Amino acid sequence: MALRTCLLVLVSWVLVSSEVSTTVQAQETERVKISCKSKNFREKTCSVDGRIINVRLRKQKSDAACRNGESFGFRGNKLWVDRGCSGEFDVTFRPDRRVDSGSGDRPWWEDLDRNRGRTRQERVRCTSRNFSLSTCRVDGPITQLRLRRQRSSARCQQGTSFGYRGNEVWVDRGCDAEFDVTFRSRDGDRDDYRPGRDERRTELTCRSRNGGRESCEVGGIVTRVRVLDRRSSARCREGQSYGFRRDYVWVDRGCSARFEVYYREDDRYDDRPWWDRDGERETDDITCKSKDYGYKRCKVDGRIISIRLRDRKSSAPCRRGESFGFERDYVWVDKGCAAKFDVTFEKR
Repeated sequence: MALRTCLLVLVSWVLVSSEVSTTVQAQETERVKISCKSKNFREKTCSVDGRIINVRLRKQKSDAACRNGESFGFRGNKLWVDRGCSGEFDVTFRPDRRVDSGSGDRPWWEDLDRNRGRTRQERVRCTSRNFSLSTCRVDGPITQLRLRRQRSSARCQQGTSFGYRGNEVWVDRGCDAEFDVTFRSRDGDRDDYRPGRDERRTELTCRSRNGGRESCEVGGIVTRVRVLDRRSSARCREGQSYGFRRDYVWVDRGCSARFEVYYREDDRYDDRPWWDRDGERETDDITCKSKDYGYKRCKVDGRIISIRLRDRKSSAPCRRGESFGFERDYVWVDKGCAAKFDVTFEKR
């Protein structure tokens, strides 16, 4: 009888402790509203005091579209915006707790990240332009950084004009150099994915030509994409320079790679938006002009498959991915580019 009473007391204590622990963990999450703006269509980061769990666009303040994973997102304790996106965001995060891990006073998420993924090494060149701070990212938390070759007349000194934090190499004060970066890849090297019964696997090569966005169709509904072999000097980062939409893989910013793709066969096309349906293809010439060196969109009547510069009409250069390109159903121009384009698209 006494033993039974002791066991009941012990079980009750464990349940109460579990509830208290769950309550404490729930209370660790906080939410804040942040305004973040991409200036001159370049990346900008806005920090919070902890590891970000989720970001939601509250109000778009720019003409340029704000798309999660393409023109805004988060990593570690930073919200990032790019491609002219400006807006207010609801940011959910866990407050910064410092831990004593024997290697210094690091944020707690760095110690968690160091236990994930496989160690990789990559050579990275990073340049401080106009003697200001610049960052260069790799695909996982950095564990070691070594200066390989200095290319600037300004001195590169670790801790003063270069260093690393999280998954970023930083340079400052005019330092321009090549670095050997050792990091833990959290996503790119993991091959423990277990496909569902209705999923099939294939491999395909997709190339971003001239730094522009390209799409490569898959014979079904894509469920997962992973880089097997990068074929470009430009890095391939999921959500930034490659990803997938319904039935195709997309690449951008010079990323070219061989991908492992998992997909499901699906013949239900009636519930798909028009841009994802198979339709009649048509090629038309479209003239689009950037006024006062600003960003301009020119719509077409369908989903764009490819675009080719036919006749430049401006003194300003038209460079693909920098001053012209396309998104889904429109051609865009910027930085004074004005030109006539041959546009191939699937009609609505």
